[in-house]
Amino acid sequence: MNKETITDKKSTPDREHDNFPLGDNLSALLDVQIPSNLLILGGGLSILLLFIGSIIAVVSDSSGAFKAGAVIYNLGIAGLGSILFLGALSNNKLETNIRTGMIISAGLILAVGFIISPWSLAI
Repeated sequence: MNKETITDKKSTPDREHDNFPLGDNLSALLDVQIPSNLLILGGGLSILLLFIGSIIAVVSDSSGAFKAGAVIYNLGIAGLGSILFLGALSNNKLETNIRTGMIISAGLILAVGFIISPWSLAI
């Protein structure tokens, strides 16, 4: 074996290794590639669930319909937050600042969405 052909990871780091400074184990764990079209579709469906759930909760006459609207709204919140997390963790082509912003916004959407949820009014 020729020593010149063997490359060391420390001497030639690739872009994926630079984005995950915690080590190779985390990089291998998050090496799942999710197509961007699937992320866009999931985000759109989640926003649609949010919209439909909030409309049902607002115009409902009974408590059962209000609770159903609140559940649909919460499914949209959970879907949108998880899509943002998955998109930030799986898309290595984005810059690190954009991915960090996606993770922070997903956390804010999940926290604020569940705190201001209509489900708390249904109890």
